Amino acid sequence: MCGRFTVLTREEIVQLIEDIQTQRKNSTIPNGTDEPRAQARPDSIVEAIIPTGNEVDIATMTWGLQPPWSKKLIFNTRIESALGNSRIWQRAIREGRCILPAATFFEANTVHALDNVANSNLAAKADIASDIGAIGDSGIASTKPRAYEFAMPDGSPCLLASVCEQGKLSVVTTEPNKHVAPVHSRMPLVLRFEEIETWLQGDRNELAQLADRHIFELVRTAERNRSAHPARNANTTTNNQLSLFD
Repeated sequence: MCGRFTVLTREEIVQLIEDIQTQRKNSTIPNGTDEPRAQARPDSIVEAIIPTGNEVDIATMTWGLQPPWSKKLIFNTRIESALGNSRIWQRAIREGRCILPAATFFEANTVHALDNVANSNLAAKADIASDIGAIGDSGIASTKPRAYEFAMPDGSPCLLASVCEQGKLSVVTTEPNKHVAPVHSRMPLVLRFEEIETWLQGDRNELAQLADRHIFELVRTAERNRSAHPARNANTTTNNQLSLFD
């Protein structure tokens, strides 16, 4: 699931769009600054990248959809559901594919997430278990979740595959790779720069091939203890949120 990310500035998104238009990957995120970035959560106003003919542009949207049958906000979409028989996402995956650019994204760990880690990844399992207080062979010292921040190793933006309808956006998720599996059972479908066109213009078979992120590299760090201001919300009174298809 993906329920929080750090926001790129407008200038950074404009630069990213220029890179996409010229098919040159130049965008990197400045580091070394002590100024925290805004963080977006479901119901935040966000800026996404949408296709406009043979080009791309910026569109302001609300993160999360609320179908008539649900009292809660849906902010994640399983790629399996979108490409499967789910009628909820048929139009969005066909006509509303977009990209949500982020500096980083977060996943929260619970002790149960350790069960998702294969024995071949024991080093990562031990690392996370230590952070959340696992003890002994299977005992747990604490069940308090801890957030982990994920970024691209080369400092480029995280390109989160998303779908949208009527100005509302949902982040697409897939099976976790070796970096995210110790933390959570799902991860956002993060795209490589060269996969942007496939996500925005590809057919269903090509989209299905993007679902496999197992060899996708990410950098994982424990969340830093410093404050960050939230992104603007579409409706600050909405607290009911649902990752029905996370």
